[in-house]
Amino acid sequence: MIYPTKKLGEVVELNYGKGITKYDRNTDGRYPIYGANGELGRSDKYLVEGKAIVIGRKGSAGEVIRVSGKFWPSDVTYYVFGNKKIDIDFLFYLLKNINLTKLAVGVKPGINRNRVYEIEIPLPPLEIQKKIVGKIEKMFAKIDEAQKLREEAKKDTSLLFQSTLNEIFSGPKAKKWEERKLKIICEIITDGTHISPDYTPTGISMLDSKNINDDFKIDDKNPSKFISLQTDRILSKKCKPKSDDVLLSSRGSIGKIAIVKKGQDFNIMGNMILLRPSDKLLAKFLANYMLFRTVEINNMAKGTSQRGLYLNQVRNFEIPVPPIVEQKKIVTRLDKLTEKVREMQKLQVETTAEMKNLKQSILDKAFKGEL
Repeated sequence: MIYPTKKLGEVVELNYGKGITKYDRNTDGRYPIYGANGELGRSDKYLVEGKAIVIGRKGSAGEVIRVSGKFWPSDVTYYVFGNKKIDIDFLFYLLKNINLTKLAVGVKPGINRNRVYEIEIPLPPLEIQKKIVGKIEKMFAKIDEAQKLREEAKKDTSLLFQSTLNEIFSGPKAKKWEERKLKIICEIITDGTHISPDYTPTGISMLDSKNINDDFKIDDKNPSKFISLQTDRILSKKCKPKSDDVLLSSRGSIGKIAIVKKGQDFNIMGNMILLRPSDKLLAKFLANYMLFRTVEINNMAKGTSQRGLYLNQVRNFEIPVPPIVEQKKIVTRLDKLTEKVREMQKLQVETTAEMKNLKQSILDKAFKGEL
């Protein structure tokens, strides 16, 4: 069905919001204050009352928010009401479909309302508008329910790995494994330098705990600092990471874990502890077990202004040490599970994007009379 069209400026008026002083703001105020992309504060005063749409005028220009009741639209917004020509909910979905953000221009993006007024819009009779809104909201409700189920599945996915760690390291088999202190089962336990070295424009990467990523990876491609080969040699007398060393963050985000890969060449600051497993301990087994004990490791940290782990604490930390054959089986199982979880998370991200696109497709069809 083809609907008659009108310019938006012939149908509605975009009203300017108004600035509100800091004295009129109140964290516990009764009424919301709206900025360009949502509620930005509260007040016991209100400027507008009714069912309306707030449109970002500056900053997050073009964002649209449905509001109802008493509120204060700030000076970086427009606000607009429905009328006898256009239903407010119909207008909201129409503006979402138009995507006003593309009209924003300037260093601090802004939208001129005269440009908005020139937009041609479909304008069926009010009763048809309300029917269209009903169809849109019914379909959106189904998408939202599917999205909710996806979010629940996402939580389940993130819990899957942890539950498997619990099963492995708290199960009956684990109770039979001999426990050893890390200082017995590791060849070296040390940390990086606590004195800032002389940095150079290029050279050997100098990494700290911020370079530890997820999946036991350490990013040596984006170092913030470099040291010379000579400085590296000096620091290496105390500590020099090599393949299959396990790194543990001891300051800041305590308990982050990485495994050094073959071919990586860098040195580390003192907020990382290096553990070099003996031939009786696989690096990945150690890393997974420490991941399992993350909460306890974090609770070991001492200090007030800057909490941290100390070498003696780590050296005396006890871990179960099954036979190497058993360790390999556990590592293989966890590697496969990690890959499966990664694939599931990727699918969930893709599905979320598909649902967003589906909503846009519904809006497109609705205002073309194809719904």
